Amino acid sequence: MGNGIADASEVALNMLQRYEMFTMEVLIISWTNFSWYNYFSQSTS
Repeated sequence: MGNGIADASEVALNMLQRYEMFTMEVLIISWTNFSWYNYFSQSTS
């Protein structure tokens, strides 16, 4: 019984870490795209 609980918490921890990595990647990608968009919109006008 305790082993199952440990497995479940480990799975939850892995999911949480993957979610954090995914969120950071999305934030970094969207931030760089936003920066490039600002750079080009300012340089063209």
